[in-house]
Amino acid sequence: MTKVTTLARIAALAKPLSTAPSADGKSFSGVSPDECFTPDWLARDQWGYCKATNGKGGTSRGHRLAYRIFVGSIPNGMMVLHRCGNESCINPHHLYLGDAWQNARDRELHGTAKTGKSLPQTKLTTSDVSAIRDSNESCIALAKQYGMSRSYIWRVRTGAARSNKVGG
Repeated sequence: MTKVTTLARIAALAKPLSTAPSADGKSFSGVSPDECFTPDWLARDQWGYCKATNGKGGTSRGHRLAYRIFVGSIPNGMMVLHRCGNESCINPHHLYLGDAWQNARDRELHGTAKTGKSLPQTKLTTSDVSAIRDSNESCIALAKQYGMSRSYIWRVRTGAARSNKVGG
């Protein structure tokens, strides 16, 4: 299956989830509805999202700014989601509103859900987890060694944290 076919299938699955305004019926000069628009001149945050100054003295993620500018306001509690699954894309045709559940579903559909060591905040490798579980040292000693809390080391050791899930 080609990338375009996959994107079309994902877009078809994602569209019915939201009744929010969409850019589908609009035309934007120089922006194709079929291709991601990921300007290399915009900075990226640690998760790969474009970011830009928001005119209020701070920065906002590029896809949220693009949605506000080209489609409309973002109601409280709603997220701007990507039909394409490309977090750096700011093409208004690829953006739509959804809630946290829809966002999680999209990540699963796009294969971009991060778990275990692929999370930016993850400090322990899979081999670290194995070493902690196999160790006879105290949780306090291991916590100092790995720079973690004693309670987190205990949770890893007992399997309450970092269970043997995919990517974990």
